[in-house]
Amino acid sequence: MANLRTHYTMIILVFGLLPLGTGAPGDQSTAKSASLLPEIFVAHNLTESKEANSEERFVGTWEGKCQDERPFVIVALKQDGKQLAGTVSIGNMHGDDVGACMMVLAPPVPEHAQNISNAVATENTLSFNGSKRPDGNFARFELTLTGREQAQLKLLGSPVENHPWQLVRVSGSK
Repeated sequence: MANLRTHYTMIILVFGLLPLGTGAPGDQSTAKSASLLPEIFVAHNLTESKEANSEERFVGTWEGKCQDERPFVIVALKQDGKQLAGTVSIGNMHGDDVGACMMVLAPPVPEHAQNISNAVATENTLSFNGSKRPDGNFARFELTLTGREQAQLKLLGSPVENHPWQLVRVSGSK
């Protein structure tokens, strides 16, 4: 009897998520809400399958563009054995008071790229060190996935920490 109750509960839960279909003919809200159910299960399965190797989700080349549509930051991440390696390169740009890029003065170049070290993935955020500063501390970054091909980059201890740069994956794992 308890087993039968469990099956009825599952059926009620599933049907509770489905639309009643009471909308007028051509009403898009019914079709839209019906499509949410598969998205819930797909998102859950994507999260589950990527948790085993969450660092793999960050692999690729990420680019941030300025308001003038020129790239000003490039993060290149690759799998190196069991950990991530790569570089972060920030061009010379004119920004506003909160760290947003207004205009690129000189684009990022490989010669000035900072090697990434101590990369640690936690859920959708990858924390890592950049170059060592004159005071002996490292530049600290956080790359947070905001979509399948979008991310935000924070340069900790700077205005960009509160107003992260928007990045798009331009190559690599998808």
